[in-house]
Amino acid sequence: MQPLEPSPQPAHVRRPWWMLLPPPMLFALPLAVSAQLRSLAPLEMLPREYGLALGIGVLGLALFFIPTAPILFAIHRTTIVPHGTARKLIERGPYRVSRNPMYVGLVVVYLGVTLLLDSAWPLMFLPLPLWFTHAKTIPYEERVLEGVFGEEYREYARRVPRWI
Repeated sequence: MQPLEPSPQPAHVRRPWWMLLPPPMLFALPLAVSAQLRSLAPLEMLPREYGLALGIGVLGLALFFIPTAPILFAIHRTTIVPHGTARKLIERGPYRVSRNPMYVGLVVVYLGVTLLLDSAWPLMFLPLPLWFTHAKTIPYEERVLEGVFGEEYREYARRVPRWI
């Protein structure tokens, strides 16, 4: 199988400068800061054994969202690159329950790592990547998809929620 190349984006949608930052970094940076703050001032949430068990369970849940989405993109030979243009609108697998299962997966991973760290610090920072993803990244991607797929995407967006 050949590697997928991003398609040119529609002329009516400009790629903003902040799309240079890969979406997982929006969640990884606050976690890294939280881990450092935890070492300075721990804000424990649960007994260690509960946090560990819950964290592993929550991370297991992320396995539904994160690996299945890229596999579907590869099967349908369309781009996974947020600033690329999709060749096919995927509505199977996790895309039946969320228009953004990879972002849902990132939030689930973030919460799982929060439980493993046993620290409230990441919860204090979670609104930042959530807001940015919800207010900036997803609307940009939706404009691109609507420009490529038109009514097909609008119908999909009416049926399937943005998150869950």
